[in-house]
Amino acid sequence: MTRLRQRISANVFRGIGLVDVDLGAAYWDYSETNLPTAYRTTNDWESRIPAGTTRVNLSTASSDFYTNLAATVNGASGPVLVNLPAGDFVLDQFRMIGASGDPTYAFGFWFGSKFRGFTGQGYDKTFVSMKANSMTQAQLDKLSTMRQDAFAPNQMGMMRIDSDASNPFFMGGLTVRAANQNMLTTISSDITGNVVVPQPAPHQGVVFYSGGKGVVSHVRFEGAGKAWMSQPPFEMANVTSNRARISYYNCDFDGRLSAAYDSSRPRKCAPWMGNDEYESRLFDSWMHHSNVSRYAANDEGQGESGRVYAITRCKFERISDNLNDGKGGVTNATPVGWESTNAELIVTDIIVSQDNPNSAAQGDRAQHLQITHVGDSSSDTAGGRLRIYGGSFRQPLFPQLDGILCLRLTPSRWVTDGYANTVFVYPNADGSGTRKQPWVYTGSWPPSAAQIAAAGVTKDTHYLVRNS
Repeated sequence: MTRLRQRISANVFRGIGLVDVDLGAAYWDYSETNLPTAYRTTNDWESRIPAGTTRVNLSTASSDFYTNLAATVNGASGPVLVNLPAGDFVLDQFRMIGASGDPTYAFGFWFGSKFRGFTGQGYDKTFVSMKANSMTQAQLDKLSTMRQDAFAPNQMGMMRIDSDASNPFFMGGLTVRAANQNMLTTISSDITGNVVVPQPAPHQGVVFYSGGKGVVSHVRFEGAGKAWMSQPPFEMANVTSNRARISYYNCDFDGRLSAAYDSSRPRKCAPWMGNDEYESRLFDSWMHHSNVSRYAANDEGQGESGRVYAITRCKFERISDNLNDGKGGVTNATPVGWESTNAELIVTDIIVSQDNPNSAAQGDRAQHLQITHVGDSSSDTAGGRLRIYGGSFRQPLFPQLDGILCLRLTPSRWVTDGYANTVFVYPNADGSGTRKQPWVYTGSWPPSAAQIAAAGVTKDTHYLVRNS
């Protein structure tokens, strides 16, 4: 399919007309004026609601959103998908769940197996929001004692959604956002990375509970979480899932605070985090403006075969490039990264802009895509494959590298098993063309135009590998 036909087909489906057709442009080159969440009718996402799902309208008996949602879900005879009208539906507490007594095991709402998600009227019409300063003193006190060496994440979140293969969830046609929470003024002494206090307390956004299955379509996540660092306990994202099977379509993962709360839109969270996923598929979406972290998948210790992370026609930019506005917790995150994985990684026709000018050392330079080994040797399992088809790999800071795919691979089976066996890069989205070859570059960064030319490297014949 030509770019013209791709753009026409996409715009008809997305309902934004056949205007501004560009023979050379990809419709997934997203921006504030070209959002992936653009739509024609609610059918754009409702056509993806899992078959057999029972839908109910939100109760309107109370003026309080949580009260109405609880009445709607608890009053149903079985699992339900809740229809939301236009409006702003505000949560004002992180409610403790379970019997642990842990004040940070808490969510804006959680209804167990009976709740199967929301469908709204569009990202620009329906909003689910977390009100500012919704944490209790007990929650703030617990957060202030959480230790980095425990490697246990803060589990507070805007919402927790449970599902399974028999009862999949759905979320579509809305915006999820959170205002800044209460200031946390003290933290554990073992927190590294020069994390600054006071600052708004950390929390997750949407949490899809372990073992979940479902679809997210045409949802805009606007700073739904608040991240402080790129590791537990305070690595927080718009969306988090674990051992799940989830497909995302036409979503906007924006790490900034919504303009509804602050017109300057400071950054506050990572876009997306997956853990030991069985099947994660991302289509026609945009991840951008994170304060710390990135598209981050961690499979540490998993080792199971047959798992898939697929990314198709998505754009990644402005990832951890602002040094978190001086609040600390910064690492120079590559925009797309997988940790300790042996999964099948399938990347098709994506756009990645490496626009981070920062580095702590030569080996710390962010690239376009990254596979990292973390943890002990047991998590360095064989069998993973990275397959990249087409794509646009931008380097606005280093024009001599513009268009050349740059990978960052830390020592692992991805390297020792040989790039001929682990990395497959093709110039075209349909897999056609001559397979590209690796150029392992170990010199000072960046390579010069003369070095690139002397090595015979072009964007059509090679990809660059940086081991660090």
